[in-house]
Amino acid sequence: MSQNEIEIIDSWSKTIAKSNMSDILIDLSEVGLDNIVDCELIKEVPVIKSIVSVYKIGHTLRERSYVRKLALFLNEINGASIENGKMEAYLRRITNNKSTFQHELEYVLTILDGFVNEAKSKLLGKLYVAYIKGKIDWKGFCQYSETIDRFLIGDFECLHRDVMENKNRSEFEASSLQRLQGLGLVKPNEKASVYDVNGTPISWQHDGTYVLTTFGRYLYDNIT
Repeated sequence: MSQNEIEIIDSWSKTIAKSNMSDILIDLSEVGLDNIVDCELIKEVPVIKSIVSVYKIGHTLRERSYVRKLALFLNEINGASIENGKMEAYLRRITNNKSTFQHELEYVLTILDGFVNEAKSKLLGKLYVAYIKGKIDWKGFCQYSETIDRFLIGDFECLHRDVMENKNRSEFEASSLQRLQGLGLVKPNEKASVYDVNGTPISWQHDGTYVLTTFGRYLYDNIT
């Protein structure tokens, strides 16, 4: 592991451990892209300062947007209520096995970099909080992260019951639910339509409404 990689991991731990970081991070996320890399606030966020320095970030619009997405992600973590024991266990795991955590961190930073919509960074931050708390394991975090990466941010708003249970939904809502079904987050609500002579259902029909799948419910509960 290189010295640069160790520096970024150590600065990550320092940033996550600071409970007073939320105000700085939210201020940083609101800075315009033209000025964000030169903003003095970066110096107060160890991991962003390290990443900008090590990877020479700041020349392109994408790089500047990346800094803001990272600030939004970190703000969700620092603003969350996490039991001291859970946070201490998380930080201890980083210290005791930096080589393993390096791969986890690379994954998180890569997922963030791919987001076109910055709002997804906040959802990923909420999901990472669930990971720190032990509500999901690393495999689950990866599965849900890639699901967030694939859905349209407007589609997420259609996961509410008032949309899924409304048979008179708009064309936009209908297409959103179809895409969410393709991701395994919702499924058509089916009711028995044909019975055999013993009264056992032998055929089902979509009644026009949708319900969350188990996979969808777990994701929704952890990012809302």
